[in-house]
Amino acid sequence: MRMLKMKRFIIFILALFCVVIVLVSCFLYFINSSDYSQWLSKQVKQTTGYDVRFKVLESNWLTENQFSVLGLSLYQQDRRIVYIDRLDVEIENLDLWSRQLQVKALHLKGVDIDINTSSTPSDNLLLNNNEDQQTLPLSAKRQNIEWEKLHLSHIQITGLNANVQHLDKKLSIKGANFDVNDVLVIDQQQLIILPPQLDISTQITHLSFNDEKISAQLQNVTLSTQGNLLTRQADLDFSVADIHLKGAEYPPIALNSLLMQLRLNTNTLFLKHFYAKAFSGELTAQADALFAINYLPKPDIKIEKIQLNSLIANDMDITIADFPYINQQIDSTKDQGLLPINSFLIKEMDLQNISLNSEIKQLPLRVTSAHVKVNNFEVIKDNKLWNMDSYSPQAGRFTLEFSQLSWQDSVIEEFSLAGSLEDKQDLAPLKQLLQ
Repeated sequence: MRMLKMKRFIIFILALFCVVIVLVSCFLYFINSSDYSQWLSKQVKQTTGYDVRFKVLESNWLTENQFSVLGLSLYQQDRRIVYIDRLDVEIENLDLWSRQLQVKALHLKGVDIDINTSSTPSDNLLLNNNEDQQTLPLSAKRQNIEWEKLHLSHIQITGLNANVQHLDKKLSIKGANFDVNDVLVIDQQQLIILPPQLDISTQITHLSFNDEKISAQLQNVTLSTQGNLLTRQADLDFSVADIHLKGAEYPPIALNSLLMQLRLNTNTLFLKHFYAKAFSGELTAQADALFAINYLPKPDIKIEKIQLNSLIANDMDITIADFPYINQQIDSTKDQGLLPINSFLIKEMDLQNISLNSEIKQLPLRVTSAHVKVNNFEVIKDNKLWNMDSYSPQAGRFTLEFSQLSWQDSVIEEFSLAGSLEDKQDLAPLKQLLQ
């Protein structure tokens, strides 16, 4: 009899539990969260300090493990600085017991960013507005996060427009799309500042940067990179349709159809391919660079060796402007006698129909219709620039032709010279030419 009563009690408890689950599920499914948007925004602000507002919250949690937020805004001192037209979140796994969250997809559509830090302290921008949090020492701010792990499998941002300004510096981005894969945000209760894995692709319609010294305009920028920062393995593809640079101390520079492919393998950076239309001509190049990377006692990167495997340029008209930075570099090189590069080797260089006009006082040079071809020429060795006075034999050859050359007060026309870098007699006319 007692067992029968116990059995009926258990059945009643299970039935009651099922009814509660059904009622809660129906409540979550049929509730209109938008009716509570102001209340939810207030709770978020009281809890985190962020002034977040939204218009509509669409929840498909029970059927598809996803939800959407429409009209999401972030305010700073009653000024909207971020607006997201639609935010879609798809959850792959949520483990509240072990505090782990796996996000399958995060999609942001129609993102507008408008930040001006000229009148707003940068330390407070986008930070928790809770005064107690701001007064915590740095060690306290870096305490463990309550969540054990947060991983995002895929992040997609479409239609991003941004305007960021600080004093005279302005950054503008229009029509940008981003795709990021495999992002680890929190691991072992620690915020991952620099993720070890990189898998990013970007398309930007227009990008500009301006300050009092330089103005840069880029059109149709694409960038993709994949790599592992821990093993220093990475690939990068970069292209720009048009680049316009203008500075206060040098003439405008325009590049078109720029393509670049880079590969990093431990300490060696490979320029697999470079192409650009510049100075009314075309330029292609391939090169390798060896770096010395030290992490202790502080991070330090030095260039050990650059090897220019191939440099081909055609039909260029180049003007080297006279501005203080170049003069300072020339003077400092003369004073120190050492360069920051240990070795610079030109394996092959072929310059066709190049005209050069230097406005630098220390380099009064003008060349018309030049053809220069060099191979196996070590321009820098042991941090010193090669010169004919301290000649050291090199297993290479050179060809030099030009229609006219003006150097200081001398003018030479229809010049042609070819020879070996190993032979002093072949270099003697070139040495006499530059004296």
